[in-house]
Amino acid sequence: MNPTIFIAGDVVPMRRTVPQFRERQAEALFGEMREYICGSDLRIVNLEAPIADTDTPRIRKSGPSLCCASSTLETLQMAGFNAVTLANNHFRDYGDHGVQSTINQCKQLNINLIGGVILPPKHADLSILPSSTKA
Repeated sequence: MNPTIFIAGDVVPMRRTVPQFRERQAEALFGEMREYICGSDLRIVNLEAPIADTDTPRIRKSGPSLCCASSTLETLQMAGFNAVTLANNHFRDYGDHGVQSTINQCKQLNINLIGGVILPPKHADLSILPSSTKA
């Protein structure tokens, strides 16, 4: 039998869904979709924002800085998701702390990670390989 994959788009608790994520109400948030989510082998969702407290320092940027409470990942897991994508435009909104917090919680919950890394320190040597050129 071929493996099945369920892929969902961006998830970040906003406005009316914040209390539902905080209270881990996976059924209320995902309802009948849980049958489709749980019926797949690989169940991926894009976590649009890092796990961070609002007291965590934000990076300087234009536009909103988004973050999620730790209950967000627990709720996504209860809904049936077993993998999150992290490489998106808000993942670094709370710097390395938000990145590390998110990665750590995913590992604690055995949620697979797609994307999302801690960047090397600014003083680290980086090698840049030239692209091949035509002669």
